[in-house]
Amino acid sequence: MGSSSSLTNTILSSLYKVFSLHITEKVLVQESIYIERILMGDSVGCQDQIMTCFSGPINLIKFLKTDTFQVFPSNSLNFIFLKNLSLLSKNLILCNTGIFRSSSKISSYYINSIRNNHANTDKKKLFKLYFKLIKKFLLFMNIPKINNFDYIGHLLNSA
Repeated sequence: MGSSSSLTNTILSSLYKVFSLHITEKVLVQESIYIERILMGDSVGCQDQIMTCFSGPINLIKFLKTDTFQVFPSNSLNFIFLKNLSLLSKNLILCNTGIFRSSSKISSYYINSIRNNHANTDKKKLFKLYFKLIKKFLLFMNIPKINNFDYIGHLLNSA
């Protein structure tokens, strides 16, 4: 996930360093998105570019309506959330299913669907459900003492 964005960011950052030019993370993100969306014609989001430009174990991204974003580094998160995140990561396993997908194709489908006003009520309901799941996850992660990660498993399975 995010491998093409990582490569784009790395190449772009390296070119700036070769020519001894300074670039901020925010500008690097914007230029990477421009390369992938405009020059390469990919229908991609921008969360991967942001996460690969802003280093750290975890950052939260807030997307604003004006095509801009804010990054909140992990040190701005509360201690309980970080402790629970660490516990959660020790209780997860990542499995390779051998199933491949093209995020560009999937993104393109959804973008065209929205542009052509085919975003039917089922899709809108699905997006609302995702937001509810995310809110539940964030509330759960701020509980001082978590002793049952089955709830998170059910949330992930629902998504």
